[in-house]
Order: sequence, then C-alpha cells, then structure tokens
Amino acid sequence: MPTNRPPQPVVTTVSIGNTSTTAITWSHLEAREFCPKLADFAGLNSLANRLAAENKAAPILIASVVPSSNAILLKLLKKKSRRPILIFREDLAPKMEIIPEPAEKIGADRIASALGALTINPATPWIVVDAGTALTCNAIQPARRGKPPCFEGGLIIPGAALSLKALAANTAQLPELNLAPAAAANLNFIGRCTAEAMRNGVMLAQAGAILAMLKGQRALLGPRTRVAITGGGAEALLAVLKAIAPAASKGLRIYPLLAHLGLFSAWRSAEKLIGRISPSSRIGPMK
Repeated sequence: MPTNRPPQPVVTTVSIGNTSTTAITWSHLEAREFCPKLADFAGLNSLANRLAAENKAAPILIASVVPSSNAILLKLLKKKSRRPILIFREDLAPKMEIIPEPAEKIGADRIASALGALTINPATPWIVVDAGTALTCNAIQPARRGKPPCFEGGLIIPGAALSLKALAANTAQLPELNLAPAAAANLNFIGRCTAEAMRNGVMLAQAGAILAMLKGQRALLGPRTRVAITGGGAEALLAVLKAIAPAASKGLRIYPLLAHLGLFSAWRSAEKLIGRISPSSRIGPMK
C-alpha cells in the first residue's frame, strides 16, 4: 500500500567552508538540501539541530577546511545526536592518488569536488573550477591502466569577494563592497564610478585568470578534458566568461554542489551500496 512518507535518509554530507556551510541529506531516491549558509556558532548550532532531527541511524559525513568550525560542529553533534559521524579523509579515505605534497594539506573540498566530477564521468580528464573564498582551478585524471584516478594539483588565487576585501583593507580610499557584479550584458571595461571600477575589474581579473588556467591545464590533460564550475561565485564567473570569451566558454557547466556529490560517491563506494542514485537537479549541471 503506497504511503506519502518521505524517503528515509541513508547519509548526510556536510561541507564546511570558509564562507558558508552546506549539508545534503541523501536517500536512495533523492538528494535534499538544507543549508544554514553560516560558518559561525549560530549557523552550526542550527545545522546540528537539523542533523539531530534526521534519521538517527543514518551516518553523517563531514568535510571541512575550517578546523575551528569542524571542532564546534563535532562538539554540538555529540551533545545533540547519536548519529554515527565520519570525517572525510580521516575515517573515509578517497580512492584517489593525490600528487601534491604533503597530500594531507590539500583541502578536503578540492578532493571531494574532484570525486564529484569523476562521478559524473569517470572516463575523461576534468578541470574543476571552484569560485569560492579562494578561486581554485584543479586538474584531475581518470583511472588508467589499473591505476586509480589522480588529483594532479591546481592553482589558487583570491576569490572575487576576497579580492574586494583586500582592496578595501589595503588602500586609503577604496570602499568596502559586497560582491554584486553587474550583469554580463552590462559589463563595462571602463568603470564610471569607484564601485563599478572595483567590481568589474575584479570579475574581469577572475575571468582572465581562469581562461589562462584552463588553457594551460587543457594543454596538459588533453582535448577530451571536461570543465566543471562550482562554488558560490560560479554563476557570476560563468556569465563573465561567456561575455568576454564565448568560444572558450563552450562546454563549461555549473555543478552547484559538486563536493557533496563527491562525498556521497565516496560513502557509497565504501558502503558498497547497490542501486543507482538519481541526484536532484541541484546536484546536476545548470546552464
């Protein structure tokens, strides 16, 4: 007899970043997002309450690039929840060779996103652009000749919001601005006010840097290389890329929660789950 009860969660993936914290509850049928969007105590306490209210048997898999926030969340969860807790790369190691040294210093978010890209297509090389607090461009090789997939490394520069903060913090007259870049159609190469000059200048610098990184990494990875863009600044970055370099932007796709897909893939592989998961549209590509 059919019921209207929601699918039972099998795992919740949590990604703690420098700017925001996100969580996805996965079932065998769907992926459901809830997101406090804060990496402070209030946001983490709200997240802990939500996690405690979920299915108490479903484990929680955490990937964090902020040790202090990770410690706070773990302390809160131990008080509020009896759910099993796993730490990505400590309790659950990715099945991937990591070339940069020391490997343990490579951000968990970068490795999780690399796994996410390989989950989408495990047979092609990938470049993962993460437009977050930092803007990273990472190269990934698929499994070959019996060897596991490989995180080759990448490049890191300040993200757009961080660049604006740096301009304000290190100059006498430039103002503090939030990241609200003009629409790509109105992108102006000659700023008519300070705010326009700063915002458009930063976004053009981000886009120009990524174009150079993509060109260089594609030359090394080969013509079959696919590109995934993720992170909070992904849509703004892709809009500028399409405006200034439409040919080079063909084939670029946004995967908003790529790291979560990688975390879920790592957990599913470890648990040897049977059955095909159909992630929601929030996990898949967005044009």
